[in-house]
Amino acid sequence: MNKYKKLAFAVVSTVMAGTLMFSLAACNPDQGGNGGGNGGGNGGNTGNTGEIKDEYGVLNEDGSINYAAYERSSAVTLNLAVGHNSLTTSTSYKDFGAEITMPDGTTYAEGQLKPAWKQMGEDLNITFRDNYEGKATSVNLEYLLTTAEGSGHKYDSTDLFTSDLSVIVTQVAAGTSILNLADYLDYMPNFKTFLKENPIVYLSLLQAGMNTSNGQGQELYVAPYFDGNDDIERYCIMRHDLVEKLLNGTTAFVGATTTFTATHVQPYFTEGYEIDSLNAAGNAHQTIKKDYAAALTAVKDTGSDLGKAYNAIAGKAYDGTTGNIVEIMNKAIAANSANATGTNLVALYRAYIDAAYKVGNNAAYTADHRANLFIGYDAAWDVDDLVALLRCVKANSSVLAASGNTLYGIAPRRGDMDRTPDMVSLAAQLYGARGATSKFENTYIDANGTLQDARNDKAFYEALGNMHALYEEGLIADFSNTSFKGDTGVQGTNEYFMMYDYSQTQTLNGFYVEDSMLSGAPSIPDGYYFSPVLTPVAKWSVNGANDTIMRFTESWRSTKTGGLALNGALANNPEKLKAALQFVDYLYSEDGQIVSTYGPMAQNAQGNGGFWYNEKAGDTDTNTFMYKGVKYKGTAYKDRFTPTLTDNMIKSFKGEKVNGWAVGDNEKASNAKLNYTNYARELIGSTLPVGVKDQSFENQLTSKMGQAGANMVGVALKEGVVKGTTLAMDSNNWWYTTVPTGLPVEDLDQSQALDNTNQDNLKKLSGQRFSGQDKNMYSIFSWVILYGFDSHSYGYQATSPSYSSIDQLLALMSGTDVNDDKGAQYREAVFQDAWDTAKAYWEFLKG
Repeated sequence: MNKYKKLAFAVVSTVMAGTLMFSLAACNPDQGGNGGGNGGGNGGNTGNTGEIKDEYGVLNEDGSINYAAYERSSAVTLNLAVGHNSLTTSTSYKDFGAEITMPDGTTYAEGQLKPAWKQMGEDLNITFRDNYEGKATSVNLEYLLTTAEGSGHKYDSTDLFTSDLSVIVTQVAAGTSILNLADYLDYMPNFKTFLKENPIVYLSLLQAGMNTSNGQGQELYVAPYFDGNDDIERYCIMRHDLVEKLLNGTTAFVGATTTFTATHVQPYFTEGYEIDSLNAAGNAHQTIKKDYAAALTAVKDTGSDLGKAYNAIAGKAYDGTTGNIVEIMNKAIAANSANATGTNLVALYRAYIDAAYKVGNNAAYTADHRANLFIGYDAAWDVDDLVALLRCVKANSSVLAASGNTLYGIAPRRGDMDRTPDMVSLAAQLYGARGATSKFENTYIDANGTLQDARNDKAFYEALGNMHALYEEGLIADFSNTSFKGDTGVQGTNEYFMMYDYSQTQTLNGFYVEDSMLSGAPSIPDGYYFSPVLTPVAKWSVNGANDTIMRFTESWRSTKTGGLALNGALANNPEKLKAALQFVDYLYSEDGQIVSTYGPMAQNAQGNGGFWYNEKAGDTDTNTFMYKGVKYKGTAYKDRFTPTLTDNMIKSFKGEKVNGWAVGDNEKASNAKLNYTNYARELIGSTLPVGVKDQSFENQLTSKMGQAGANMVGVALKEGVVKGTTLAMDSNNWWYTTVPTGLPVEDLDQSQALDNTNQDNLKKLSGQRFSGQDKNMYSIFSWVILYGFDSHSYGYQATSPSYSSIDQLLALMSGTDVNDDKGAQYREAVFQDAWDTAKAYWEFLKG
């Protein structure tokens, strides 16, 4: 029978077999078993998501860890090939060449385990031996399988390793013995609970080529890695200081005499709306109305502030029919562009905000706090507002930028394929198009639970075309050269007003602003404040049309494409198997997530003995978290409380000497200064591709200005005024469901067709990663933002694709023929079948 048979067969088979099988163990790890074959075992199905068992007794009644369960009759050593992409990112100190003294006061020598792994080993009574050779996760398994060692290969002496799931699936099919974790979920209650509570995570562990329908069990080859889980990922980040300079105040803005002559952007909203918002303090809800009728009345009144501001540019009264700010500006500039100076444009936009935004019968923002429209808890901006603001930025760039600098509008971090997709994502964010920030190609799930592909959506290309209009007006920096650098909002003599990126990495300059004693500061403009703002208001097609006006982000943290896997040979070694399963389970416990993220606990807030510290909580304290059965007061992050980093940890991260040592004292460690991923991976041993990184760790290693903006967005998410996606499976809420990072394409021919080289052209057009791809390539999506629909040369095609309109590009991308290839329509149909399989599989797992 075809090993890629459909799930329907499995459902029938398992129902006929009865429900008793769901409670049976695959084999007893304490007794060994036959789990060392392909997939590591074929016993009864214990991987359903129903009853949570605890065969090793690792949980106390209150859910905390029973550390007595980790006592062992004999010593156990587990050999690890775990790391990110270099020797310095291993579980032990490698390639540093000298001793390293950490914030816990301990000096570590070359070859010793890093603090997080040392602590985890002590907690679990496991000796970890580091066998990692510095290979990237995508090639780590292949390296282990092909590198000779003794009479076999390095894989033979490796117990746990990191790998991409797709690589594992291929190797299992080729006969490599990899442990099927699904056979042992009843021995891993924390891991099983995690999967049960995050269905999309479980389904993300199904990949093309996996057999979800063998009628006996299921396949689960990795314990997934999360760089933060179920949390917003990318933010709109703005120069708050410049927004305040432009918009706040009761006196006229002293701007530039430079005139704004070209208008290409057209209005997005055609009528006003009401939006649920927070108040300025962020502690209560209010309804903010964008009142187009009030704005229209005011702009037509030559005696009002808005009418006067319009007349100062146009030289006549407004004769338009809409209260949209873009239309008002367009008509004013068209009437008399010579008067469209920086000063006059700011006056026009300030007066518009005063007239258009209302809470009840009152203005939503006072004159001294107009900037809150963008940077406050009570932010309510949309893309029309952004265009108006960017026009003010461009017209006044000479007076807003530091002396000798040039100020630009929106930019990506860099001009290569690693970062230019952020501009595509921002376009979709501003104009309400799904699929640009998907975890699986460009797919998303509609309100009916049907998987869609943005590459087949006209709305997606319309968003890109709209973004091109901003570029034509000079509101977006020219990022067409791969050497382009937007950096962290300041690069050399260039400044950038806005980015769509990660908060921690892009607000690093804040550390220098906030700590004048910090060495190595780049040239930063006076007053610089670069920080996240609330997600914009847009029209989203929740029910098949642009029918829902809300703030929504598709950029959401979920499982990565790989994680931690176990050698199938462990099934024949009961003690090692038990230790390995307990370690995997520990990673998904509260204690395990803390240690694998933060490292050891300190004795005090100064950092002696560890990296984080909190005071014990009293019975009545509520701002708490649990660690080793003890309740501690915590640091607030989003809607929960977490460990607090010590003073020494923060100082060390900032590059200061702690315990007589600084990261700059070691050449290999010097790149860890102010870089949380480098610091965590290279020095603590956390944020490696295993377990679940607590996102509060990254947040605490973010500048204060970055933290303030991100926390503001977090409050808005908690209160529901900004909406994100979910990792749950809710048939009443499909539109918000995150697409899994992988889908089980079970038809062998389809699976091969998706990966064949005849799909390369489509992948290049889409900017999708594929084997041998140059990161400096551009997708057509980025090209449209830069050049529009004009058949601009596309260097990675044998012949440049021909398109001159949205419809032609849509046909090119989604049709059944793309340079003689199968297009996105074919992929969508295949993925839809796989998504149907995944949904049915989840019902099967639930029993």
